[in-house]
Formats: sequence, C-alpha cells, structure tokens
Amino acid sequence: MAKLHLNVGLEIDFHLIGISCHLKDYRFIWHINNALKSDFCKTEFYEHFDNKLFFSNYKYNIDNQDVYIISNKSQGGYLLKKTKQIDYWLKVNHNIDNNMLDGWMDEIKKIDDVLAITRIETNKQKEYFIF
Repeated sequence: MAKLHLNVGLEIDFHLIGISCHLKDYRFIWHINNALKSDFCKTEFYEHFDNKLFFSNYKYNIDNQDVYIISNKSQGGYLLKKTKQIDYWLKVNHNIDNNMLDGWMDEIKKIDDVLAITRIETNKQKEYFIF
C-alpha cells in the first residue's frame, strides 16, 4: 500500500519585530504607550505549547487589527532560546500600513532604554507566534 504524505503549510501573515530593552514589562509598556500614543493593555499570559512556560502579553487594537507585545523571557526560560538577546516581540498584522510600522519602529528606537530593534523575516521564528 502506498504511503500518503500530508504537507501542511502555515500561512504566516504578520510582521514580527524583536526589541532589546532591559526594562521590566510594565515600565516598557508605559514607555511604548507614551511614545506611540497607544493603549497596550495586559491580557492573559501567552503559553507556548512546547515548553509550558507563561510569557507576559500585551494587546492593542488599532483599526480593528490586534497588535501584541509578548515578552521573550519568563521565570522558567525563553520563548525563543536562540534569540536570548531579544527581550520583547512586537507582532503586527500585515494589514497595518508599512509607513505606520516604520514610524512605530522609529519612535520605539527613541526610547532611552531600548538598545536595539529589528524585523524578523524568517518563518521558523514566526511559527512561535501563531495564535
């Protein structure tokens, strides 16, 4: 009998931005809300299915699109172990205007305690943020 193989391709339709910053999550979000004139609010912890760890999660709705900031660190470890230098992940739907996203990145860079900010283009890392 012939074997059938099922290849499932995930549709990854969002931007992922890594942010390095040594602030605690509540202080970082306060700075983000002031810089972006946004209203990120804490939601349920993000639980990753692989490692059973819980990560701080903040949500903001703009133009009926949800934007998330997720901590890369929890008390038990990292969401993405290969990117320990990243402290927070900004997950933005592709429907958000690129000019707006670039403006957000510029404003986040101006926060004194932000060390670095970068776009993540690899789908392997983005797979951790599908929910």
